[in-house]
Amino acid sequence: MLKHKLFIFLIFLMLGSMGCQKQIAAYDTIDQRLQSAFAADGPGVALYVRAPGVGKQLFSVGQANVEKGRPMRSDAMFRIGPLTQSFTSTLILQLVQDGSVGLDDTLDKWLPPEMLDALSNGRQATIRQLLTMSSGIPDYTQNPDFQAAYAANPATIWTPAEVVAYAYGRPAEFAPGTGFALSDTNYVLLQMVAEATTGESLAYTLRERFLSRLDLKETYLERAEDLPEGHVPGYNTTGRVLNEHEGKGLGDDGLVSTTIDLAQFVPALAGRQLYEGEVDFARLTTDMGNGVGYGPGVMKRETAWGTLWGYEGATDGFSGSMWYLPERKITIIALANEETYGDALTSLVMDVLGMVAVPEE
Repeated sequence: MLKHKLFIFLIFLMLGSMGCQKQIAAYDTIDQRLQSAFAADGPGVALYVRAPGVGKQLFSVGQANVEKGRPMRSDAMFRIGPLTQSFTSTLILQLVQDGSVGLDDTLDKWLPPEMLDALSNGRQATIRQLLTMSSGIPDYTQNPDFQAAYAANPATIWTPAEVVAYAYGRPAEFAPGTGFALSDTNYVLLQMVAEATTGESLAYTLRERFLSRLDLKETYLERAEDLPEGHVPGYNTTGRVLNEHEGKGLGDDGLVSTTIDLAQFVPALAGRQLYEGEVDFARLTTDMGNGVGYGPGVMKRETAWGTLWGYEGATDGFSGSMWYLPERKITIIALANEETYGDALTSLVMDVLGMVAVPEE
């Protein structure tokens, strides 16, 4: 009996050793891919990978602060830009679920008539169309006047109504429901709807409804909330872009987070676990023309290993990509403090997925 128990113990030790070796090998392979793709002395990237047989792996490359030569950390905080829209959409879908908001409601139920009259499609667009970028409402960020005002003073504290005003008088992209076009105005309007419905700030409602629920301790809405340690500075082709307290802090791109926190959020987003309503609508997507489908605050990418669900995009000084593969329970998050890294992050995610999605022998 003693020999039998010893044999079983040795087998467990051997299997554990094999598992550790596999995890080490995976770490080395992924790290080599990351280090070869991004300069060690340039803006940095933090990468999170979780997969069966590989475990949880954290990586980093490059600089958190190029001027001061501070290396990037895998747990660094980044402005996550349009990935914020996944959080805002989840909140709106919760309000739809509890009956406070209807998908086919128009905005006149919550927003002032003078705003809607000044905004192309403002009277006709529905909540459903705002969520799915099919409203045709023009994007305030594309107004040169807004770009100039933002560049002149990044520290300006913007209200939702102030940024929406930069879309006034600009032509609609198309009639509501007849096309697709990314427009940050949609998600600022959704923020206004949420705040009018709940009577609370977006920051409070996001935290109350699911940031606290998922224990996302290092995710917060910039301007409205502060944490002891802020996010890393952002860069673009002209150099340094934005420091702390210089983001708009709105429902279209205002959140700050980490790869670790987003790894908690994206599986719940993929499964719409934070929303129990009309699941078919929550997973319905429109082809964006780049191999990615866009749904209500979520993106879908078909791969050889299954369907990825998540979000990707860039804002001033930052870019990010968060994905979850439900079929294999694989999570990959990549965040950068360089806004031009978007395509490189997508390539990194797909290469890493190929490394960790290989069936176990």
